[in-house]
Amino acid sequence: MNYIAEMKAFYDRLELNPQPAPVIALWHALMSIANKAGWPDMFTVASSVLGLRAGLNAQAIKRARNQLAQNGYITWQPRGGNLSAMYHIQSLVVQNDSKNVPQSVPQVEPQSVPQAVPQSVPINKHKLKQIQKKDSYESKERFVAPTVEEVRAYCVSRGNRINPDTFVNFYSSKGWMVGKNKMKDWKACVKTWEQTEKEKSRSGKKNTFSGYGSQRDYDADALMMQINDLADREGEEDAKENRG
Repeated sequence: MNYIAEMKAFYDRLELNPQPAPVIALWHALMSIANKAGWPDMFTVASSVLGLRAGLNAQAIKRARNQLAQNGYITWQPRGGNLSAMYHIQSLVVQNDSKNVPQSVPQVEPQSVPQAVPQSVPINKHKLKQIQKKDSYESKERFVAPTVEEVRAYCVSRGNRINPDTFVNFYSSKGWMVGKNKMKDWKACVKTWEQTEKEKSRSGKKNTFSGYGSQRDYDADALMMQINDLADREGEEDAKENRG
């Protein structure tokens, strides 16, 4: 027998057939003894033990025992002499399943099931829209660094003299940052280098970013100053484009 299930069935039955306190106390005492004995089909227990467990005197035990037997909670058999009576606990779970289940029990599950399902649908749709919106935003903002071959092909298509290796190495060393901002469009940076090349050509200066060997003719400190100056200008141009 399942102790918890039998107790639930007992109190379910009390809702339709209330019992006095001594009857309830004696039933609990018999259940406790049967559970401790391993749920034998029949077991014996002295009235004095039942009196201690249930808090009842001998006369109250007799009245409560007869009441339990009449209502189908237990069966018991007296034995002659000073021998203790024999008891059998009737399974109320089995009895309630067949004929005594209160109406309040089956009403719980049908009411709880339909309420949970429709509430979860709009929540899931809302979360899905948020995820899709976030993924779409990230896909637009995500920058992918170009390869040397991609830069070379773009420079050839524009007919400039920018060294693709120098371009990629320069921005790779800076983490593909333009000034203090993350690069968003490397092709725009190529165009900026073209403009810088034109300005230096007009001023008569050698271009730091074109050719494959020109950097060797420059002092290292001067070269770094030119690179930093270019990065700051590119950052200002990106800021203007963002504001526009």
